[in-house]
Amino acid sequence: MQTLPWSLKLVFGFVSDAFPINGAHRKPYLAIGAVVYSLAFMYYGMSSIEHVVFLAASICLGTVGLIQMDVMTDTMLVERSKFEKEAVKGQMQASCYSIRFFGGLVGAIAGTSVCNKDSWGWGLTYKQSSLLNGLIPFLIVIPWLFW
Repeated sequence: MQTLPWSLKLVFGFVSDAFPINGAHRKPYLAIGAVVYSLAFMYYGMSSIEHVVFLAASICLGTVGLIQMDVMTDTMLVERSKFEKEAVKGQMQASCYSIRFFGGLVGAIAGTSVCNKDSWGWGLTYKQSSLLNGLIPFLIVIPWLFW
C-alpha cells in the first residue's frame, strides 16, 4: 500500500501544469503536499487508534504528500537548471540530489536511533516519532514557501 502512490508521480506533474493555483504551478502544490504529509503523520501520532490498517492508511496518505513534494521540487529544480551556465550544467541537480541523499541518511539514522522506547526503555514511541516526523515540514518547508 505504501508503494501504490509512487505510480501517481506523472499525475502530479500533469495536474500542476494544467491547473495553476493563483497563477502558480509549483509552490501551491508543494505546500499542499507538505500539509498532506504533515497531517497524515501528525494525525496518526496524536490518535489513540492502534490498528495496523490505520497505520497503513496514514503512511499511504503521507507518501502521497511526499511524492507531491518530490515532483514539485524536481520540477522546480529542472526549470531553474535551464539558466545554468554551460560550464556548470547539471551541477545544481547533482548538488540537490546529494543534499537530499544526505538528509535521508541522517533522517534514517536519527529515526532508528530515537524510535526505540519499547525495546530499550528510552527514546520515543513510534507514535511520538510519527508526530515529530509530521512537524518537520511545518517547521522547515512551510515558512520558506511564504518568505
